[in-house]
Amino acid sequence: MIDLNDLSNLDLRSLYLNNGLKIDVNTLRRLIDGGDMGGG
Repeated sequence: MIDLNDLSNLDLRSLYLNNGLKIDVNTLRRLIDGGDMGGG
């Protein structure tokens, strides 16, 4: 499971590749912007 609170400290592209996720980076950013981070 991805902890969105940790994404600010990660390279999202590396996260995508390392986990083999089928989630677009823009989708992750949109989740962050709409989440507890308030747009980071």
